[in-house]
Amino acid sequence: MSRIVQVNKKSKVSTVVKASPKTVIVAKPIETIVVSNVAATPASSTAYVHNQASAASSWTINHNLGYYPGGVSIIDSAGSKVYGDVTFVSENQLVVNFSAAFGGKAYVS
Repeated sequence: MSRIVQVNKKSKVSTVVKASPKTVIVAKPIETIVVSNVAATPASSTAYVHNQASAASSWTINHNLGYYPGGVSIIDSAGSKVYGDVTFVSENQLVVNFSAAFGGKAYVS
């Protein structure tokens, strides 16, 4: 995986120097941290578009991507971006809760 990621923690910036599907090595100014058993998004993954045709304040999205997606964008039927609380149920399903019911689309990647 050739992805460069920066992690901010208390104003210190670290850079991921090596990453594989299950391990991430983060270089910090003084130390190196190895994190194992981390689910990584496959480089060849595809995105999923969920169409919420009926108005609802809770959307259950079965994306079946096989990983916990890093991006969830919600657009209502009028074309406006909407923010909600995202809960990951599994690697293939998430639920987004909103303060009001509406229809639209969710873009998951």
